[in-house]
Amino acid sequence: AIMGRVWVKPCETGCNRNHIETTVNIHAVERYIGDEAIAQKWPVRFEAKPTGKKVLVVGAGPGGLSAAYHLARLGHDVEVVDAGKQPGGLMWTGIPDYRLPKEILNAEIDRIVKMGVKIRLNYKVKDIQQEKTAGNFDAVYLSIGAQLIHDEAFPNDGSVLTTDAFAFFRDAKLNNSPFLKKKVVVYGGGKLALYLSRMLKRFGSEAAVYFPGDKKLMPAYDYETEDALAEGVDVQLYRSINKVENKKITLEVTKVEKGKVVGTGVFETVDADVLINANKQEADSGFLRAVSGIKINDD
Repeated sequence: AIMGRVWVKPCETGCNRNHIETTVNIHAVERYIGDEAIAQKWPVRFEAKPTGKKVLVVGAGPGGLSAAYHLARLGHDVEVVDAGKQPGGLMWTGIPDYRLPKEILNAEIDRIVKMGVKIRLNYKVKDIQQEKTAGNFDAVYLSIGAQLIHDEAFPNDGSVLTTDAFAFFRDAKLNNSPFLKKKVVVYGGGKLALYLSRMLKRFGSEAAVYFPGDKKLMPAYDYETEDALAEGVDVQLYRSINKVENKKITLEVTKVEKGKVVGTGVFETVDADVLINANKQEADSGFLRAVSGIKINDD
């Protein structure tokens, strides 16, 4: 039910039926089967005998939940821990309800829980070796995701309300008034940037997405950009944020040379009430530094 809503379906693009008539609509087939399984309350059936092995899964996002599902099917005892208040990871915090309704997400997670998987929330792992030893786990699966946004180092006098994509998703659920009927600049070119820009249109706001690279460097798929454009979102390439001052955002016109974004020294300004940074997701992987044999890439 989740895949049938959010997957980017490259199998349809590469389907050999395209050479005959049209692709098999596997996306819709998956959604129908998933919805029917929820409606009929079909359990996940598996016959593996208990192995006596315990596995700790760190992170209750799509990777962690998928690992827990397959480990449980193999007969292992699985416990999932997550620092968040809700299981689902980016499926909960980074995909708006219009794309993935929360009741669908919760129903799919409940199917995994009914397999015997334990999920512990509001628990942040600080020492992975200690957790493994204290819980008598035989193995640990890391699926911490990338729920941080890179802090862009540009001058900001605070005259424009500034937040990041994940804070926006969280805050908008509690109180969307700061984002209603406003002029909003979204910085980034991935799914997050385009998802939240379409949410802003539903709030009656003007939404403009700026991305420093070209279309090839833009992480979002073409159809996601086209959907945003169709809803009235202004999408601009070759623009990086230089500074925020006096309720204006100064943008530097960029260009791409040998696959890298470089500035041109040409600047322009736009008015804005809100700036949402949705550029460059990062993982909170600091707790792994104490583990021998693991190298953290800080680039």
